[in-house]
Amino acid sequence: MKPVAIFSNREDLGKKIVSRLEKMGYPIGGIHIDKGGLIEGIKINPPELVIFAIIPEGEGEIPKIAREIRDTFDIPVVLFTRKVDEVYRGFIMELEPDAFIKHTATDIEIALTLELTVRRHKRVKFPSITPTKEEGYDTEVLEKLGLFANKVGHDFNNFLMAIMGYASMIKMKPTQGALQEEYLNKILGVVDKAKVYTGDLLSFGRRKAGDLLRINLNQTVNSIAPFLKDMVNRQDIRISLSLTGEDLYVMANPTQLHQVISNIVKNSCDAMPEGGEIIIKTEGVLREQGTSYALLSIKDTGIGMDESVRQRIFEPFFTTKEPGKGVGLGLSIVYGIIKQHNGFIEVISEPGKGTTLYIYLPA
Repeated sequence: MKPVAIFSNREDLGKKIVSRLEKMGYPIGGIHIDKGGLIEGIKINPPELVIFAIIPEGEGEIPKIAREIRDTFDIPVVLFTRKVDEVYRGFIMELEPDAFIKHTATDIEIALTLELTVRRHKRVKFPSITPTKEEGYDTEVLEKLGLFANKVGHDFNNFLMAIMGYASMIKMKPTQGALQEEYLNKILGVVDKAKVYTGDLLSFGRRKAGDLLRINLNQTVNSIAPFLKDMVNRQDIRISLSLTGEDLYVMANPTQLHQVISNIVKNSCDAMPEGGEIIIKTEGVLREQGTSYALLSIKDTGIGMDESVRQRIFEPFFTTKEPGKGVGLGLSIVYGIIKQHNGFIEVISEPGKGTTLYIYLPA
């Protein structure tokens, strides 16, 4: 393996990561404390990757240096940090590291992160093409496809890293039964997350609705309510139903309608960190341009959103959640399912005043 270069604005933090990497057998290509020294070191002895061991306070130039390393030398950047939380979220997002390592990471986690980062960087190379629409390509579509592939690859890479890490621990300590069971349970938990993620991808990629049946919307919502309360599992959030007294029949796929309501409720819960109420309401049939619609609305008392966010909430992979808390597919799946049902959806929201989604389904 080529050497690993270290760039740090704190001597103690830089020495800490160097000490750990040397004990793990990694060659070190130098510790650099300024941009000039780092660039010169890369030119003289190109490293496999550059580790940024950074304390973010007052370091506005650091993200620019990271981008220059990637763009000029095509070398991946890994962030080694003491914290990964909401305070440093903006810094991390601006830095855009190929991976990050917390100071509490084990040697196995560090080794896996570095190895998989290098492998992914070598493997994922896209040709630099700028086709025109006259040549039969849509550059915007290609760009979105590239972002889609990158996001999926990154998320599944995280799943695999976790599975490989815990499996390696089991292999290293095969006789410790209780510890083995703990690691196996963690592996199964990661696999369950990957299964849910795969299901979301399949739903997102599905081009048509499932079998449509004439169902009573009120009965469907009533049947879903107990599941929603179990799914939310929070004492500080109350789910209320307000259903019209008349039978309300729609043409819909019950499973997909279940997914629509579940995804919206999940988002509502995330928007209420201090708790609140979710109100699921049905209203009588509306008629517009010769078509009859039943109205299903889901309202929360959460933090709401501004207009710039509201305009983008149905975009695939758009999310305002912190890294690891969501992939941004939930509401895009909702939008796709409603469109497949020949319905439409509206969103009303203001910062601090909650959010209401109005779903119109053909009756």
